[in-house]
Amino acid sequence: MPDAGFQWTHDELGLQLTLMHSRLEDPSAPLEAIGEVMIASTETTVDVGGRPDQYEPLSLATLINRAGGTSKAFKKRSRKKKQFSVNDLTKRAKGKMSAAQPLLPSPSRLIHRSISTQVGDWNVAWGSNLVYAAIQQFGGEAGRGHSVEIPARPYILPPFAEDWAVIEEILVEWAFGEAA
Repeated sequence: MPDAGFQWTHDELGLQLTLMHSRLEDPSAPLEAIGEVMIASTETTVDVGGRPDQYEPLSLATLINRAGGTSKAFKKRSRKKKQFSVNDLTKRAKGKMSAAQPLLPSPSRLIHRSISTQVGDWNVAWGSNLVYAAIQQFGGEAGRGHSVEIPARPYILPPFAEDWAVIEEILVEWAFGEAA
């Protein structure tokens, strides 16, 4: 008889089915692992500036604000002008503005640190508890008098193909254990 690969005897199959049943009663471990996969995916989306499409660039007003406002962003002799140019920027402001990215308002990476998961009976959710997280995700009006339009920069996204591959491995290992 040719080798048919891995086979269970009757006793081994019964044991494996019993183990599988006991694992299937509590899905919290694989759901927590899937949550970690999705947190990593979300962080990657933010790090690369949006997936599958890049985020809209930051507005000039936001860039000036991140550089410390007009008093710190522009050279003293240029602050009284009605129009500014790149040549009027301080060296420090140019550096801050060139490094500025959407969803990364500071080196502390607030969005990254705020992403967490919540595991339910048979589900896992991930997201941020920051007040401004929703407007970053969906876009909308903000600022005094809602005078600023913020474009949507979705960072909480469904799993990508590479995420699904890892999720599948997690679920197969959970359901079948070493037999997988």
